[in-house]
Amino acid sequence: MGDFALWSALRSAGQSRFLKTAYIWLFVVPVAARVLQAAPATVRLVWPGEFDLQLALPFSWRCFYWSALFVAAADFVFWLRCPSIVRDHLDKESFVRAGKQDFHVVTYQQEIRPSYDPEPEDEPPEDITFWSVHHEADRIRRRSRFACAMLYLVGFALFLVVAGQNFLFVVMGYP
Repeated sequence: MGDFALWSALRSAGQSRFLKTAYIWLFVVPVAARVLQAAPATVRLVWPGEFDLQLALPFSWRCFYWSALFVAAADFVFWLRCPSIVRDHLDKESFVRAGKQDFHVVTYQQEIRPSYDPEPEDEPPEDITFWSVHHEADRIRRRSRFACAMLYLVGFALFLVVAGQNFLFVVMGYP
């Protein structure tokens, strides 16, 4: 597994607009499916011209729901297992904007290496810098990174199935 799916890459994936909307669909899909299940497949509209409005949906509600569920599970693994320095700070500028000082890096170091116990001093040791700790944190907990990446991947793949079904529905026309 090695450097497969670093935490920083998973952070970027999880912050995409598409994946951020997954939580909405966890609640909207079951309600909308229930409501539309009772509705007729088509409704004839007469304004502004006469045409049939298709209420039957071209995609699988289940597939869409599972997509959202996998993405939510990936987010859960990410927030539970990703080291704070990577989760909270994409780069040194973010760290500084948050009002953090160099001594905060030691706290992050202790999170990823609990056995690390420096002598009390005003400045962190020179070998502990923001980027050295961030780099190390980005690569720990390989199994969790792999699980998170696979959950995101399956969720996105299921979404692509739904998108493909919709595309074919539009290209092939209404049933």
